[in-house]
Amino acid sequence: MKKDEKERAACAAFLNAYKKLEESLSSSGRSVYDLEKEFGENANRSADEARLRLCRMTRNYLQHRPDVFVVPGDEMVSFLERILLETNGVRPKVKDVLKKKKALKSTDDLLSVAKSLTRAKEEMPVTDENGVLLGMLDSQALVALIAKNGDLTKPLGTTALTAPNKIISPNTYADAEPDAAIVTDTGKEKGKYKGIYVPETTL
Repeated sequence: MKKDEKERAACAAFLNAYKKLEESLSSSGRSVYDLEKEFGENANRSADEARLRLCRMTRNYLQHRPDVFVVPGDEMVSFLERILLETNGVRPKVKDVLKKKKALKSTDDLLSVAKSLTRAKEEMPVTDENGVLLGMLDSQALVALIAKNGDLTKPLGTTALTAPNKIISPNTYADAEPDAAIVTDTGKEKGKYKGIYVPETTL
């Protein structure tokens, strides 16, 4: 089955992150496989060894079969970006590995909101016209709202929104944050939406 546009973009982001890590390591005469072995020799880095091996195998597969089967997740890209920063002597913050995922607006009509949620296949953040986070919307809440209003041209508003499970600042150190979270400029509710932080724990 061929990949759709979103899946192809995910593959491209992964391959780009992998290439940057390769280029950084090659400047010191090392390869991704060399780094993987280094992690394997350190008992505290066994999880990173397994993650890097998975990334290397995924990259090799995509090089030979670019349009079928494998679609890397955001967690894999975040992991590669963190390792790249680490190899360059930088302790990464959330803003360094942040995924800027699309947000809905409270003024969007219900029809366009329904289309966006269908494409996303997960709950989405909702902001006001100035980008300030108002809450989260999932498909179940949207269905209930549409059933109540009955008019798909009406704006989304805020009545169907729920609070995010967690909100953090872009300056939070990535290795200190184990959970997925919404990121705002202030690290608090009513801050400006910056993106979604996805940890590597599911790798």
